[in-house]
Amino acid sequence: MRPIKTYLILPTLLLMALSCAKSVAPEQAIVEQKALLVGNAQPVDGCDAHFVINYTASTATDGTPVLPSEATRPLFDKAIKTEEAKQANGFWMGQKEVTIRYRAISGTTGNLPCGRVQKSDPIPLIELIAIQ
Repeated sequence: MRPIKTYLILPTLLLMALSCAKSVAPEQAIVEQKALLVGNAQPVDGCDAHFVINYTASTATDGTPVLPSEATRPLFDKAIKTEEAKQANGFWMGQKEVTIRYRAISGTTGNLPCGRVQKSDPIPLIELIAIQ
């Protein structure tokens, strides 16, 4: 009787192991590049704080705006607060070139509020790893 149990148990275990395999999407590569850290310009009909990547000039007009994911938002907020602390009035709506390390998050967007009417444009989210 023993060989029959072995013939039944072994294929059953193998079938269970193969059926439990999870398909995991490959992670995006970590990217390190220059970016513009843009302060909150909503009071003057601009947009809320964000990053601009893939720009060619030293302005935010020709690049791609991105926002950090909710999980990595505290790192971004800390960088904004650091710039605000340097201002006499505690408010910063400038631009500063920084180097960021991040991972793109496929298919996810966030909202970037702009202007007095709070028009919100969907923009890509990134997993922010470091700001230098």
